[in-house]
Amino acid sequence: MKKRSAEEGRDEKEIPDTKRGEKKMVEEHVRKAVEKREHEIELPRLTLEDKWEVARGNIIYFVVSGITYAKSKDGSPEEFGTHAGNVAAPFWRTGAGGVKTRSKEEVGPLAYFVAGMSEAYQQFKDFQMEILSQDATAVKVKMKNFGEDVIKGLFTESGVTTDEYFRFFDKKWEAIANSLGLEYKQDTKGDWTYFTVTKK
Repeated sequence: MKKRSAEEGRDEKEIPDTKRGEKKMVEEHVRKAVEKREHEIELPRLTLEDKWEVARGNIIYFVVSGITYAKSKDGSPEEFGTHAGNVAAPFWRTGAGGVKTRSKEEVGPLAYFVAGMSEAYQQFKDFQMEILSQDATAVKVKMKNFGEDVIKGLFTESGVTTDEYFRFFDKKWEAIANSLGLEYKQDTKGDWTYFTVTKK
């Protein structure tokens, strides 16, 4: 059997105080380093792609929250949509409908409203809008990809359906259009949502 050396056999109590002090200092340093790594807050730096995702998630969360709250009070997606539209209406009436959209005085209320809608929905990266027909009194448009895929994928537990999501926007835009002297009608068929805006 191998004999333990005198150094190996020494009792812990025999280790000089300076050695024990150094050991405790190292252990304390390691402990603090681990704690700092675990608790230190690192602020994220988002890429443009990340910002698209955050913007999309925030607006859909807002809509879903409003719909679920309205339903919890025996209300409906339509009621919340009308309320949201009425809150936004003063901004649209004063020409603050969008960042890039020209004023309604420049282009008229129809073009102003449709262009403003397009701008508002462009926070959804894959959003598509196409003007089907237009004249001096009416515009027919189709659009898709303004968050319905996220409703299906991430918000099923909320109890909000894509139909309720569409109905919210129907009444939201109807209220805004009404404030501009326009009539808004919406219908969803397959992947596309169709709407018509008409001067009253």
